[in-house]
Amino acid sequence: MNLWLFPIKTNWLLFFFLLFISCRLSALTFTEQEQAWIAANPEVTLGADFSWAPYDFLNEE
Repeated sequence: MNLWLFPIKTNWLLFFFLLFISCRLSALTFTEQEQAWIAANPEVTLGADFSWAPYDFLNEE
């Protein structure tokens, strides 16, 4: 194992751990008006332009 990779891997692991924890701790909250809209519109249609990779694209999956 290359020792110079250890700090890089450690930083990435720490980053993803903190990202995961922050996502788990922050609950998504909606106003009553937003909750009513979600209840009235359970299915939402999304339009996408797949020529905008890497932001919008479609792969084999």
